[in-house]
Amino acid sequence: MVGCLIVGAIPTALAGLVYNYPGLMAIRFFVGILGGTFVPCQVWTTVFYDDNVIGRVNAFAAGWGNAGGGVTFFVMPAVVAGLMQTGYTVHTSWRVAFAICPFVIIVFTAGLILVFGHDTPNGPWRKQNNMIQVSTQNSIAVQLSEIPPNVEMVLSKNDDGKLAETNISTNNSTDWKTALKVIFTFQTALVALPYLCSFGSELAVEGMISSFYVQQAKISEQLWSQQKAGNWAAMFGLLNIVTRPAGGYIADLLYRNENVQLKKYWMLFTGLVMSIFFLWIGLTQLHIAGLVGAMAVLAVFMDAANGAVFAVVPHIHVHYQGIVAGLTGACGSLGGILFNLAFRYNGTNYHKALWQIGIVCSTINILLVWIKIPSSKHK
Repeated sequence: MVGCLIVGAIPTALAGLVYNYPGLMAIRFFVGILGGTFVPCQVWTTVFYDDNVIGRVNAFAAGWGNAGGGVTFFVMPAVVAGLMQTGYTVHTSWRVAFAICPFVIIVFTAGLILVFGHDTPNGPWRKQNNMIQVSTQNSIAVQLSEIPPNVEMVLSKNDDGKLAETNISTNNSTDWKTALKVIFTFQTALVALPYLCSFGSELAVEGMISSFYVQQAKISEQLWSQQKAGNWAAMFGLLNIVTRPAGGYIADLLYRNENVQLKKYWMLFTGLVMSIFFLWIGLTQLHIAGLVGAMAVLAVFMDAANGAVFAVVPHIHVHYQGIVAGLTGACGSLGGILFNLAFRYNGTNYHKALWQIGIVCSTINILLVWIKIPSSKHK
């Protein structure tokens, strides 16, 4: 995770040196690596926390990530404005801002994780080959001098209270054949496709929402500047601070009786309500005030759906969390590309693109209802 941050931070600082299209694409590639930190982050939090709270934990961590998109609408223009006051031109200010703002924040965050973050609940990863977890009334870790790295020993108490070995199992490394089996299952699709809809549509909407506001304000006979539209568009992303954790928290509440199917139904419900709002906004001409309100409610269910998805992910193929989380996150980014095509080919007809997205998302969420999650714990 730290490596992804550092690898992505350096090219980001050099973004101001780009003057052509190939250079821009190269920078965009490394920015994509920065986005990839989402996956190890979610796997990391999943390892540290129990099933009963994993929904809110994953959603809280990811919600701050999504909210970063909203913060950018405020921070970067403010940095540029400050540079312009010192005498820089607009052209130069934007280029310098990339070296000052994102680079410093990313490197600082990576440093905090490197210094204060633990590899696993039991300490550094390099020591895990000599550790086994003992499940007793009070969970403890036992240090062994020599134990093969692929052997897992489970100990339990005898009737007299003494520890006794009850099971020995071997953890084999994941090969491509196993990975493909995990990827191409209905259970993996159960989380990957809803995330393609929720996070993918969020990425697409965030790219056009300010222009949509300007267009609708003009139809409502109001004059909105790009700055004003951008400020209201930032709200769409900033809601993630609250609404995405809320989606995970509600999923945790539904899991109190360890009924993971309720988590699934909550995930699909939020995705379906999100789809209904896409259809409603796309098929009606709302006043700009009503549109902003409708988009806010859309964001609530969209973000809650994102949080609900990663409350379900830890229950899917519990021994291959990296694969499931990685594929789910990748599908979210893929959804952003696919749904952006709707806006690209419909031009400024944003309404048509929105109801088309609504049809796709509602169809997917309805079709996934029949898929069941095997009853198992991920810890």
